[in-house]
Amino acid sequence: MTLMDFLALTAKDASSKPGDPSGSDSPDQPSLSTVTQPGPAATLPPPDLKSRLRTTFNTLAPRYNESTMLYRTQRRRRIPLEGLRPPPSLPRLPSWPGLEDVTAPSSSSSSSSSSSSAAAAESPPPVSLRGMKALEVGCGAGLPVLNLLLHEKLDAVGVDLSGVQLGLAAENTKPSPPASSLDLTRLMDNTSGSSRDGDGGGPSPRGTLQLVESDMMDLRFPPESFDAVVGLYSLVHLPREEQTVFLHRAARWLKREGLLMINVAKEEVAGEVRTGWLGHRDGWVYLSGWGEDKTVKVLEEAGLEVLEREAADEADRASELTYVWVIAKKKGGAA
Repeated sequence: MTLMDFLALTAKDASSKPGDPSGSDSPDQPSLSTVTQPGPAATLPPPDLKSRLRTTFNTLAPRYNESTMLYRTQRRRRIPLEGLRPPPSLPRLPSWPGLEDVTAPSSSSSSSSSSSSAAAAESPPPVSLRGMKALEVGCGAGLPVLNLLLHEKLDAVGVDLSGVQLGLAAENTKPSPPASSLDLTRLMDNTSGSSRDGDGGGPSPRGTLQLVESDMMDLRFPPESFDAVVGLYSLVHLPREEQTVFLHRAARWLKREGLLMINVAKEEVAGEVRTGWLGHRDGWVYLSGWGEDKTVKVLEEAGLEVLEREAADEADRASELTYVWVIAKKKGGAA
């Protein structure tokens, strides 16, 4: 399933979702003391874990972005979510389920063209994604996911530890100015409010974007704030017990039938520190994970139904881990 398929599935389910979030997160939001862990906690991480990760991604941002974009593009045929590769220009129109791909060149005869046209005419038009809301944690420089979300007219919140990466994301996506620390609380408490178009003169041709410099574990949103939550190559940097907490919180933030797209380490990683990462003397990174089966168990306990899970067929060059890609849906009765 590509990201376009993911967005199409989000749109398909939109009509059945209630649009009235129930307000701020309640005091009993998921935490380390309330969620059930599927195994022992990660090997004790350094006390300054998050600040060291922030320094690494601030320092290595251009190198990280260049290396990962290059090899992920080369591997696009072997990654199950090939729509996540950076587009050479604006993303092409999605191939919505039930619709002919009108962007592909036609080599068929006039009779087959006529039948294709008739079939397309009988198909329902694509559902607009305008006004739907998405959260990406670990958004980095905004490519390709945030840019694609905005192109498909979703209103997005992009979160990253690295201020340098968010600065690049602002350039790459051309959003409204990043959220400052002064309005971060308002943003978190009012995600369900009306969206703001960048020019104030009518609907924007793209979705709106808020960029937030934050540890994803410090985020607070009202329940049922988002139609989609995305976390790619980011959860792996959390101690795995924090991953459990985050996934339970993400399930609360999703609207009913909302979708989660993540990737995690396929095998268990108790907690590892890598130095000299990406061949840089200041490259320091922390990796952790429950592995595929235990992560799926966490998602199910959080009230999510796993729709798709597929492992890459080779290791990620940056982390040297093999990732499994998971798409899950919040069950209609979950709250």
